[in-house]
Amino acid sequence: MSSNKNFQVYLTGGFAAIGGLLFGYDTGVISGVLTMSDFLLAFGGIASITRGSLISSVSGSIVGIMLVGCFVGALLAGPAGDHFSRKYSIVIFSIVFIISAILQTGSFNLFMLLLSRLVAGISVGALSMLVPVYQSEIATNKIRGRLVSLQQWAITIGIAISFWINYSKKKKKYKYIFFGSSAAWRIPLALQIVPALILAIGIIFFPFSPRWLMTQDRDNEALRVLIQICSTSSINVLDEYNDIKNEIDFEREKSIKLYSQFFYPPLRRRLILGISIQILQQLTGINSVMYYAPEIFKQTGLNDLRASLLATGINGCVIILATIPAILFIDKLGRRFILISGAIIMALSMLIIGGTMSAHGSTYFNETTDAIQFTIPNR
Repeated sequence: MSSNKNFQVYLTGGFAAIGGLLFGYDTGVISGVLTMSDFLLAFGGIASITRGSLISSVSGSIVGIMLVGCFVGALLAGPAGDHFSRKYSIVIFSIVFIISAILQTGSFNLFMLLLSRLVAGISVGALSMLVPVYQSEIATNKIRGRLVSLQQWAITIGIAISFWINYSKKKKKYKYIFFGSSAAWRIPLALQIVPALILAIGIIFFPFSPRWLMTQDRDNEALRVLIQICSTSSINVLDEYNDIKNEIDFEREKSIKLYSQFFYPPLRRRLILGISIQILQQLTGINSVMYYAPEIFKQTGLNDLRASLLATGINGCVIILATIPAILFIDKLGRRFILISGAIIMALSMLIIGGTMSAHGSTYFNETTDAIQFTIPNR
């Protein structure tokens, strides 16, 4: 009985993690797209083809504008999740992501591409907040860390999938299929629609968060959800129900009326810890590797674009494998130990990357350009 209940929880949380896959795929796919000849020609002109890359201001804007959208989306997610429910908010922002993917695929100028990337960022930022909240609220204490970790695992899977799709578009057999067209970069961008559509439709058939139901005074529905997915006996169900009820009552009693209250004890320490961890995690440098992996590998000596994309794909697989230990042991070893050990490994990794590029790296300009690969073949 216990394994069956856990299976339902994992199924629900795992399906919701598709929201993380969207984030990962979008993060990874743009790194390869930025190096594709047709994309360079469409958004940078002949000069970009000659250089083998977009000018830094353009490529930086294409990448950075999405993160601006993420900031906005994260702010919108809280009120939306409280008002519409976590489940329906996931549906709403999945639809927003589908719209952004359609706009990205159909982009014909830089403004349209940047606008679509901004919209994508809004949906990704919102889903990055809503999905872990939904996962944590349907899970029991014993598996909560593991379940929420599925979100990060899904992100790494999305990154790896996008890397390998980018690599497949550079294989020789595709060289002439996409000659004279923009399908090489439009197809990878369009594929984002598939998981977003699956999430938008599928999440409707999963239960509401019991915690959200109780905040809406829908206690009977919350109890039915707890019986369905969260506990193994009537005693455990009641214990879980009472714990959530007491937490909600306490939060209502101690509710924050003004944002200024966050700057005074006891909330100030929590605010500083929470924000600092998130900021430092983003400043580790991993995002630069994800967004510019093919360019980084080119500068370290893999001058051939296909070779750099292959190395990027392998990197994506390593990320998936490296996330598994955290999923398995986070509830046993604790969040703090996993966080500290991960930070140490990350610091060593970035030190190795920096040292390698310093010792062996060089600024690479593709003089022959990928355009040669797209010339009309002899018949």
